[in-house]
Amino acid sequence: MSDPSSVDFAAEWEAELDGRTTVEKIYDVALQLAEPLRVADIADRAGVAPDTARKYLGFLTEIGIVKKASDDPATYRRNDDYLEWRRVDRLRTEHTVEELETRISELSEQIQVYQETYEAATPKAVAPQDAGYETLDETLADLRQWEAARSEVDQILTALGRDKHIADTQRVSTGRDTRGPRTVPIGLPGCRPVRSTDRTE
Repeated sequence: MSDPSSVDFAAEWEAELDGRTTVEKIYDVALQLAEPLRVADIADRAGVAPDTARKYLGFLTEIGIVKKASDDPATYRRNDDYLEWRRVDRLRTEHTVEELETRISELSEQIQVYQETYEAATPKAVAPQDAGYETLDETLADLRQWEAARSEVDQILTALGRDKHIADTQRVSTGRDTRGPRTVPIGLPGCRPVRSTDRTE
């Protein structure tokens, strides 16, 4: 067995980066862009030239993976609708219907506990300070977990092709299009080509 201290992890990581295509490098950086970032900064993170980054950011914008946030200077951010579509697609392809239904039951029980604890239908109906400032951090943590559970239920229901009304009857569908971009580049991590036959109208 080789001595861990003799392994050049920096060199291995550099080799891994070199082995990826340019569009994969831009794609990986783009998925981290929760806030708009300038082209030069994106290029720096991806280790490519600004003109190259600009070219592929335009490509990723056309297929719906990123959004152009401003023109002067040009800034880009990830498209959160694409990320949601990707999560839903993974649920659909990596889990059985039975597994998804079991998960919905687990999450619905969690949601019901939160509803009974805070006597509210949704997290937004709760005023955290009403529970007392001494327990504010705990309340905020509960509300985040409650909202996360609701979001996961929505994603699973979308994967199953069902309406988003099981977790609590007072919820309203967001109306967002979770079917993903019109086309997806072959070869990007976690992606597959999308055909019209893949979608449920």
